[in-house]
Amino acid sequence: MQSQTSFSLSDSDAMIKIKELQNIAEVTYRKGDFELYKKYVDSLQVIAKDYGFLEDEILAVVGQGIYYSNLNIYNESLEKYLKALDRTEELPENSKTKIIVLVNLGNLYNNLSQYDRASETFKKVIRLAKQHENPERVLIASYNALGITAGHQNKHEESLLYAEKVDSFATALARNDIKIVALNNIADSYIKLEKYQKALQRAEQALDLITKEESVESKANSHLHLGVAYLGLNEPINAIDNLLIVKDISASNSFLKLKMQSHKYLAKAYELNGNLKKSLNEHKQYVEVKDAYLNSLSEGKRIIAERELKEQEIFFTEEKDLLESRNKKIILFGSLLITFVVLGLLVYFFNRRKALRKQSESLALDKELLENENRSLKDKLNEIMRREPVQEPTISLSNSSNKYQNSSLSYQDRDEYAERILKYMEDEKPYLNEDLKQSDFAEALDMSVPQVSEVLNACFRKNFNNFLNLYRINEVKKLMKNPSYEEYKIVAIGYEAGFKSKTSFNRAFKNLVGVTPSEYRKKSA
Repeated sequence: MQSQTSFSLSDSDAMIKIKELQNIAEVTYRKGDFELYKKYVDSLQVIAKDYGFLEDEILAVVGQGIYYSNLNIYNESLEKYLKALDRTEELPENSKTKIIVLVNLGNLYNNLSQYDRASETFKKVIRLAKQHENPERVLIASYNALGITAGHQNKHEESLLYAEKVDSFATALARNDIKIVALNNIADSYIKLEKYQKALQRAEQALDLITKEESVESKANSHLHLGVAYLGLNEPINAIDNLLIVKDISASNSFLKLKMQSHKYLAKAYELNGNLKKSLNEHKQYVEVKDAYLNSLSEGKRIIAERELKEQEIFFTEEKDLLESRNKKIILFGSLLITFVVLGLLVYFFNRRKALRKQSESLALDKELLENENRSLKDKLNEIMRREPVQEPTISLSNSSNKYQNSSLSYQDRDEYAERILKYMEDEKPYLNEDLKQSDFAEALDMSVPQVSEVLNACFRKNFNNFLNLYRINEVKKLMKNPSYEEYKIVAIGYEAGFKSKTSFNRAFKNLVGVTPSEYRKKSA
């Protein structure tokens, strides 16, 4: 399509051509083809300017601003809107064209977080629009924008009222496209107000209205609200079904923000459903897409998006704190129950006193191994292996020798196998496999399972599980200090290091490091 006129038209023909282009441009915009939309409004601007149709020229410039706004190029968008506003000085104060310019300028203020200025602009728009007959379309845009402004300011009840006004106008005008947006905004407000059942109803109504002519982005938004509402109702399976649709649509259409949100909430849904592997995978993709999304935005938009993401993190942190509070009550009850059991087993624990002292000595050794992170774990274990055996009866190191007195392994064999194990752990990192079995470990090293047990016990004073956990905790500490893992939940880092459950991770970390993972992360920050 040419963006300039290469033929002569009468004024009446030019006006017909302009109206045709305006209608086609609007349809193209609704379908989300912004590049083609830009070509139409460029042609509109040239024709209107050539034939002296000032208001149509201004509207074309506004269309160019809308194009740049959709691409998040806000400096170009602002330039176009201000240029259009300057041209409206030649029009009456209450000109409909001036009102349209102000509506789009107000939306831009919203995008730039200038909410007070946006609010003032839209209140002015409403005042001017009411001086005209049939102001509904302008009022719809204004109330919709004021609802967005209120939502950004955490005034969710007020945001809901504005969205319901827009819904009423859309119903009266039989405008399904506007009603879909309104219903999705209502659903979003109900989610923020934690009225999830009502959010479900509105999102489903929006989905029922969507046809092939409507934007696929509207469909994705509806499924997103359904997914988040089901999460709020603790129905992870239904949430997953809807969020996977959002994920597919966003991937096919390069909707980065929607794709990011789908990964974020899928991670939460899979975690609720007990599928920790998928939850971790979705969280990884969320971090990757979030970086891509933020990098795709202009500086102004990036600041807005980062703040919104922080607000969402606060929201989910509060939910997590609530769950942890409930868990503490359960733990307290369990602790009381355990106390009675412990009293009944007092004699048993008395007889286990020596074994516990040995375990305590082993844990102290583990803490020593995990300190001084400038040295590799392999070097520190080698040092332990070379030490003279401790000659304290209560630790009973001699028992290890007695246990393997009929072993076919010489001291030299043990040392060679120990070196082989340490090299394998450092080079191949088998401990990252949460399903690693001792038999698989032995096979990879061309050893038998008893030989592995003997070498670990005699050389490192450890059984197989304790040996793996030592490496896993060491890996966790490294990841916590890696900037690439700052966004990861602590439990996700535990899974990444090879732990199979949150409970085993927390217990092993506290035993070996002396503090909980959360406490360690705070101290390391």
